[in-house]
Amino acid sequence: MNDRDSSSAATAAAATTPLFALTLAEAEARVAELGGRAVHVRALRRAALRRGARELGEALETGVALPAGLLARMRAAGLVASSSHPVASAPAGDGSQKLGLRLADGRTVECVVLPAEKGLHSVCVSSQVGCPVGCPFCASGVGGLVRNLAAHEIVEQFAHARAVADVRRAVVMGIGEPLLNFENVVAALDVVVAEMGLAPTRLVISSVGFPERVRRLAASGRRFGLAISLHAVGDDLRERLVPMMKGVPVRDVVAAARAWAEATRGRVQFEYVVLAGVNDDLAAVDELARLVGGFPSYVNFIPWNRVEGMDFAPPDEARVVALVRRARELGLVATRRRTLGDAAAAACGQLRRGLEGARAAEPPRVTSPPSRPRPPS
Repeated sequence: MNDRDSSSAATAAAATTPLFALTLAEAEARVAELGGRAVHVRALRRAALRRGARELGEALETGVALPAGLLARMRAAGLVASSSHPVASAPAGDGSQKLGLRLADGRTVECVVLPAEKGLHSVCVSSQVGCPVGCPFCASGVGGLVRNLAAHEIVEQFAHARAVADVRRAVVMGIGEPLLNFENVVAALDVVVAEMGLAPTRLVISSVGFPERVRRLAASGRRFGLAISLHAVGDDLRERLVPMMKGVPVRDVVAAARAWAEATRGRVQFEYVVLAGVNDDLAAVDELARLVGGFPSYVNFIPWNRVEGMDFAPPDEARVVALVRRARELGLVATRRRTLGDAAAAACGQLRRGLEGARAAEPPRVTSPPSRPRPPS
């Protein structure tokens, strides 16, 4: 499993080897040296991903028996079920629950278990510690990017979520920009598909839409869903709201999304966080329809979740209703996303800010920072 750009995680956990830091084949070989078999490794990994086991040997399926002494030998060899552990849980009255997870290097990330919709619980997972994109309305980017998450640290979020609920869908929409940690995100989702049993179409990667990376995702042949965090239809406003996309025209982002839809036969989800007095005029919806009409897509209008210290305001409900209505009149498939977990500080990055305090606002210390994709010529 590729843990590129995550050297600090590897260094901090040098004395132990998390089970999902190894590919399945590597784990089978390691356990074979300790007197186990492939079936035992698969049972241990299933226990984590499908039953939420947080320690080796917990929650094994009925009928699974491990050889005497195997767990002790695995522990002595430094194998552990997970390199991360929950340090906070913030439930909300709407049924959502945010988990604060402490990583091996002492940093913190979040994942959020969302209540069942159509009978299916979902989890929102993070892809980086901090975020380099710098959206001024989002708590995730306070302090900038610290580092990429290793692939196993992403997989472990699914295991921790499964301990809370029977998760059947996921969005990589938490802290971080997933397509700037492409290899590790894709490697993690491959494990989730193969070993947790989730369908790739029920796993959605959310990105601000670097065009060449969206096209790379399309070319990978994987059928993960795609969400584009658009938030504005004009280049000037989008550069203010999504600073890392300066020099990347909105039309190029939409063109890459269209190419993804054509290659995968999927439907692009466009995210539009609504900020009162900033991007909530009906004329923006008219331009949005011109941009994203004509290929399989839909628009989620998301009322902004208030973040302490940020100079924005949530929109009136009537304004959000008007935006959705106008989009539908223009032929778009449009929805108003439910605002979940406000009482649990479920907007991206809020729980992490509380857990890390001033540390979350430190100047970023990036290990092998991802290069910023160049704007198209």
